[in-house]
Amino acid sequence: MNERQTRAMERMFREGRAGFKGGMSAKKYRAITKCPATTATRDLAALRDMGALVSKGAGRGTRYEISHARSVV
Repeated sequence: MNERQTRAMERMFREGRAGFKGGMSAKKYRAITKCPATTATRDLAALRDMGALVSKGAGRGTRYEISHARSVV
């Protein structure tokens, strides 16, 4: 996870579901990390691919929420 992703995930955990009603969007991510739109989209997709976030919707309507998946050992 890069510094931007870490900052955004920490904020999501700190704010909880109430603070991110509707989930994380690329626009919210950009506001937190001060990065360009393309970087926000790429970072969010990477977090989804890592399993940290799950995505809902498509295109401009894509929203991300913290994944509740647990690995079983």
